[in-house]
Amino acid sequence: MLTSFGILFGFLFGFFLKRSHYCIAGGLRDITLEKNISGLISVLLIIFIQAGIFSR
Repeated sequence: MLTSFGILFGFLFGFFLKRSHYCIAGGLRDITLEKNISGLISVLLIIFIQAGIFSR
């Protein structure tokens, strides 16, 4: 049950990121080159949300 939920969540989240043209690699590049930390905040937010969901 948990595996199927994880796969479904992954597909939906990936679809959302693809439709919004969000790129994690581009966000990390902006951190190093442009010193823009908005990409870091969004990457950390994604990590914390997924850790919270799947730590149960």
